[in-house]
Amino acid sequence: MKVTLPSAELVSRNFSDLLGRTFVAKAAPAAIVPKATDKWAVARYGTPGEATWVYWLVDLQAAAGLGAALSLIPAGAAQSAAKDGKFSEVLLDNFREVMNVGSSILRPVEGRVVLQDVLMSPQPSAAEMAKWLAGAKARLDVTTTLQGYEGGRMLLLNVPA
Repeated sequence: MKVTLPSAELVSRNFSDLLGRTFVAKAAPAAIVPKATDKWAVARYGTPGEATWVYWLVDLQAAAGLGAALSLIPAGAAQSAAKDGKFSEVLLDNFREVMNVGSSILRPVEGRVVLQDVLMSPQPSAAEMAKWLAGAKARLDVTTTLQGYEGGRMLLLNVPA
């Protein structure tokens, strides 16, 4: 299915409004290529009951910040979670909710987009992410800053099923 990916500015507005603090997504100076040693959270989207066709990759530093900011969890707790690669149930639920709200800015040609699930490192594997990157028909690579929390990197990929 074809989808129009949002602009960096729309991502910025959407998350700033949701979190009640300044979130800035800027186009990355070069394509982001995840390394096998990098840790990522991945939100997978599709139409209800159908295959996944949008992958939103968020490095753990940015994912922890987004999850923490939603319910004012201290920045230190977010930094520790990102460093350890272990999110508390609350932090993971908050991040999942941020990504669920993010589905509102993904525009399919027809139908609607829903969050199917969120994967946390060590899933997906580096090989799976490389496959998505190679198959992407559209992508948005951004670096992020989040007021009061660590910034990070995001990739949105439209990968036909």
